[in-house]
Amino acid sequence: MATINNMIRSGNLSLFNNQRTNQNQNSLNAVWQNYRNSTENAASAAAGLTEVRQNAAAVMESYDNAKQAFYTEFDENMSALRNSAANVRNLNFNVGENAVTRTENVASDGTRTTTTTYSDAMKNALGAVRNLVDDYNSAINFFSDNSVAGARIGRMAQNFGDTTYRANSYNAIGISVGRDGTLTIDEDALANAINENPNRVANVLGRDGLAGKAEQHVNNANAQRDRLFPDAKSMLGNQLDAVALYTGRAFVDMTNISNMGNLVNMMF
Repeated sequence: MATINNMIRSGNLSLFNNQRTNQNQNSLNAVWQNYRNSTENAASAAAGLTEVRQNAAAVMESYDNAKQAFYTEFDENMSALRNSAANVRNLNFNVGENAVTRTENVASDGTRTTTTTYSDAMKNALGAVRNLVDDYNSAINFFSDNSVAGARIGRMAQNFGDTTYRANSYNAIGISVGRDGTLTIDEDALANAINENPNRVANVLGRDGLAGKAEQHVNNANAQRDRLFPDAKSMLGNQLDAVALYTGRAFVDMTNISNMGNLVNMMF
């Protein structure tokens, strides 16, 4: 049997040398492959982290835009309603005689038509009430449309929609009330009511009526203005904590001084 010494003497050691060389090469290949894998994984993880951070930043940017849009529209609605309510509250509904004039016309074929003409004072009164009703409806619709963003806004929509409890009074002067509290004017009926009983109309629409109620609602809404839009933490909940694992506590801290609408679905 050949011994190791004999194999060495005879030059057969090359077999072991080749085996050792192959093992070393395989080890080096494994090292480089593992290195490449770790590099690719690191690059992929970094890209994912960057994407998460970009998504988080996009959410906050969208939130800032939505918040600004909400409060811009809020201020516009409340300002318009305050002004139109003040006009009706201070309006003199005693429009004088001949405020409503009706003229009957007979065509050559015998067809009769009636033309109604309002005095300038009546037109002014009708215009003021129309503006108040339009602005009041806009406020109801604004809060109703945004109620999905938070409970406070939903309650505000309910407050403005409380006109239903005085529906009979409004109907008596030509203003109907919808199920959501929005108002619709029958202008002819309202003109007749103003012409026949201006004090009654002033009572229903003036300081102790719709105009006064509108001003109360505006004051209440303005007092809660900065708390109407819910904050991001209450809207995002656990999802906000999860994204903080990737973006750091700064994202959570940033949202604690901000408010968030219903923009959660934009996250991922």
